[in-house]
Amino acid sequence: MSLAQDIEVLRFVPLFAGLADEQLRLLAFSGERVSLAAGAPALAAGNAPDGAHVVLSGRVQVVDPLRRRRGEDDGARLGPGSLVNDAALIAEIDHPLAIVADGPCELLHLRRAVFRRLLAEFPDVAVRLHAELTARFVAFADDLARIGARLDE
Repeated sequence: MSLAQDIEVLRFVPLFAGLADEQLRLLAFSGERVSLAAGAPALAAGNAPDGAHVVLSGRVQVVDPLRRRRGEDDGARLGPGSLVNDAALIAEIDHPLAIVADGPCELLHLRRAVFRRLLAEFPDVAVRLHAELTARFVAFADDLARIGARLDE
């Protein structure tokens, strides 16, 4: 894939929707391409990665080690345009799930330091991201409240 193709994939990642070409170019140019064979890990469970991955081609599988040990179905499969572990773009957190190549695939590794630079250079992006994350947290809190209400019944 070329830089232009990487930019086009990034354009359709919901978190990056609305970014200007210049901003997408910064992410694409600064990203590190990672090629994986089937079964190769992109991220091990319990690690604190230094950024996130965008699936450029192929698919990755989200694997929950606890579910796998219980013999339950494996997690979701994510294809091109999927952003994996977006929270690591903002904070250093342990990722509880593993990400494994479902077949040959290519990822774009976006480092937290580059993303923070994007937010510093383009404050409007930071404002939009803040609004999106706030909406996600509110929805998450609502989901937890509904679950809590069911448990109280």
